[in-house]
Amino acid sequence: MESFDSTKKNLYEILKDTDKGKIQLADFQRGWVWDDEFNQILLSHVVNPDFMYKDDFYGFFNDRKEQILQRIEKAMGKIIPRDQAVLEEGVYVDNTIDEDDEM
Repeated sequence: MESFDSTKKNLYEILKDTDKGKIQLADFQRGWVWDDEFNQILLSHVVNPDFMYKDDFYGFFNDRKEQILQRIEKAMGKIIPRDQAVLEEGVYVDNTIDEDDEM
């Protein structure tokens, strides 16, 4: 059995083969859990690792957005409104063409 050599294929090819199921993690690697040091690095970058473990994209995105907004609020000393529709000034122009109007 041959050892894996990362110099024989570029990363794109490896990821493509992984997606197709040609390359898989060995059974002993599938249950791998990130260590505390890695979790601390993620937290220092305003990333909550819990959402990554759960594969929860929307939870991850919303949590990260909230964490960043809180830091901005603290730095500016102002509250940032959330979940409010912002109306734009101006007039709506409908640029669609009806089939009846076409030549």
